[in-house]
Order: sequence, then structure tokens, then C-alpha cells
Amino acid sequence: MGLFDFLKKQELEAIKQLNSQLERYKLISDIELEAERLKKDLEQTVSSKIIEIKNVETEFNSLNSNYQTALETYKNLRKEVSVFESKLDLIEFGIYEPVYDFERSDDYRAEQNKIIQLQKQMISSERVYTS
Repeated sequence: MGLFDFLKKQELEAIKQLNSQLERYKLISDIELEAERLKKDLEQTVSSKIIEIKNVETEFNSLNSNYQTALETYKNLRKEVSVFESKLDLIEFGIYEPVYDFERSDDYRAEQNKIIQLQKQMISSERVYTS
């Protein structure tokens, strides 16, 4: 029986050594699984952030386009207002600036003569009212 005890003892020591190695490398296999899980989580996070960045970029481009349109409208309105402000300043000082749609001065004179003739007719027909 001594020989079998010796063999059993060697087998027991070999089993203990293998168990210790298994315990030692078990952590490594768990770490690899954990690394794979974390890698998948990271990939999901990255893809969700990329989608979020694209959404933010789209919103930014939309807002920028709206801003540019509004800025152009503001500039145009500002130009129009400045024209009227300068005319208003002149009007406040009593300077009248007539507006004519005539391309040539001959057209203006012809229209002026028509108005004078109309006024003469009104006077002669006594359709002119005085107060």
C-alpha cells in the first residue's frame, strides 16, 4: 500500500498545483470577458454619441441658416429705416422733397400743364371752394 499512497500523494500535489494555476488564470479569463463586455459598451456609447453629434450638427446648421436669413432681413430693414430717418430729419427742418415718377422733365411739364388747365376749368366753372 505504500506505493499507492505515494502515487496518490503525487496526484494530489499535481491536482493542487493545477487548481492553483486554474485559480491564477481564472482571473485572466474573467478579465477577457469583462474587457469584451466593456468594449461592446464603449462601441455602443461611441455610436450613440456620433448620432448625437450628427443631430447637434443638423440643429446647428438649421439655426445658422435661420440666423443668416434673419440677419439679412434685419440689414435690409435697417437700410430702409435709415432712408426714412434721413428724410424725416429733412422734413423736420421744413425741407420738402417731392417724389416724381417721370423719366423726363418734358413729361413732368406736360403733367403740370394738365393740372394747371384743370385748375383753370374748376375756377371758371366755380367748382372751387374757398373757406
